[in-house]
Amino acid sequence: MKKITAVLSMAAIMMSLTAAPAMAKNGPDKNNWGHEKKVKAKMCEKFKDLGGYEWCLTDITKIVGKGIFGGLGKSVFAPGAKITQQEVTVAALRLMGKEAIVGTLTKDEINNLLKNIPDQAKIAAWARAAIAQMVKLGIVSPDKEFNPTDSATRLDVAVLLVKALGYEQEAQAAMGKTLSFRDADKIPAALRGYVYVATELNLIAGYNENGYGAKTFRPDQAVKRVEAAIMMARADNLVDRRQADEVRGTVKSVNTQTETVIVTKSAGQDVALTLADDAVILVENQEKTLNDVSAGMTVMIKLDSAGKIKYIEAKTVLAKTTTVTGTISVIMPQTNLSLALITVNGTMIPVADKVTVTVNNAAAAFSALKVGDTVTLTVKSGLVTKIAAGSQAETTVSGTITALTFATADAAGVITINGTAYTVPASAVLKINNTAAVLADLKIGDVIVLTLVSGQVTKAEVTRTVVHGNLTAIQAPTASSLGSLTLGTAVYPIASGSVFTVNGVSASIADLRIGDSIALTLLNGQAVKAAVTR
Repeated sequence: MKKITAVLSMAAIMMSLTAAPAMAKNGPDKNNWGHEKKVKAKMCEKFKDLGGYEWCLTDITKIVGKGIFGGLGKSVFAPGAKITQQEVTVAALRLMGKEAIVGTLTKDEINNLLKNIPDQAKIAAWARAAIAQMVKLGIVSPDKEFNPTDSATRLDVAVLLVKALGYEQEAQAAMGKTLSFRDADKIPAALRGYVYVATELNLIAGYNENGYGAKTFRPDQAVKRVEAAIMMARADNLVDRRQADEVRGTVKSVNTQTETVIVTKSAGQDVALTLADDAVILVENQEKTLNDVSAGMTVMIKLDSAGKIKYIEAKTVLAKTTTVTGTISVIMPQTNLSLALITVNGTMIPVADKVTVTVNNAAAAFSALKVGDTVTLTVKSGLVTKIAAGSQAETTVSGTITALTFATADAAGVITINGTAYTVPASAVLKINNTAAVLADLKIGDVIVLTLVSGQVTKAEVTRTVVHGNLTAIQAPTASSLGSLTLGTAVYPIASGSVFTVNGVSASIADLRIGDSIALTLLNGQAVKAAVTR
């Protein structure tokens, strides 16, 4: 942002709850015996209202220490208070490490990005620039209701974190997957994929109900600040930011008198860093002092604006290599914020950037792995460095869909082609013209290729005809017709349930214009999708 506007916006985002409050300065802690300083005070000493919350102090310490969000005032964390939509959205921006780019927005840009939010006038001054940036990043949808001062629900936070971590494509692909929650019918169909991914990533879990085997999700339940801290900490565990204000490497030496740490970065160079007065130190996931950090530990350090350490996360290096053998239940690709993740035997493990993958003893890409594959993982220092998979035999069948049964909470979906019905489990990958889809997007008459393992569908790929051109005529819907679109001299009737988009944003036939450049996806000669690019 330019001059005064930039200063005001950056000052604003540092205010209120979502701004990490200043922590008490650690004064010298030498006694008469000349013992070393002990940096710093425990989090429960900083916030006086965390009694009874010892079970989640590590999560709160991490989120406060990294500046993702802090207290509501001096010595007050208010763990049981509800968190608002604007507060959790600004916290998510910080989780992504994007707060610095907020200053690039001008006042006019902020107002323009927020203008379509119905309640945008209620957005607090300190949050406007951050929420505008989240709109620009596509995390907050300006065409949907955003209630800044309303309590954020469990569904709100689940969707927000999945988008913030960069798993929106996986969420869209999971829309047809079956959720195990008893109240899954209360989750909007368009958001079920986000809940599926959020639970697969262990960001959020269900509630055990007495007398029932299945859990409930409670999508509309308001989220408390302590719950938000836990979910943010779980999301942060998946984040692998490599930014200018972060230093990763191995501790070379520690000087507790000068409060200096020398770190050898992965590229080999040493850097000397000094603790800030409000530094937070976690060692083996417990709040400790600088005395507990020792040479040889791996560290992730976050710096403040002065280049001093405001947060250290230190762990002992496990030199030995271990192996894990089992069946893949979850595969999550690498995103801008997270390393790839693989879950075997119920344990999720991050995957190293340069992992070696073989399938049936042949070199392969990570993307060649599938849910259900039997694998042996080589794990070193907490990262998967080698994956040896034995993929199950696959067969393919092709034909035209003659019947469809969509998935329910109790049963998988079914696709019938050539008179044979094939079960489609929740883990199946569905695509239409190489774009991720869900079972509900398929239609009778589609030409499809099914990939089968043990008789079940693992992949379903539909090919539909796409025509391109410019609109020369638009016939609006009538009582007896859904309307039509004309490209040149060719007239294409609009099919029931057709999808319209303009520059990737959901639209209707009323939003189309003569002269628009458009791509029509056809099924049996009718337009089932109309995508306009302006």
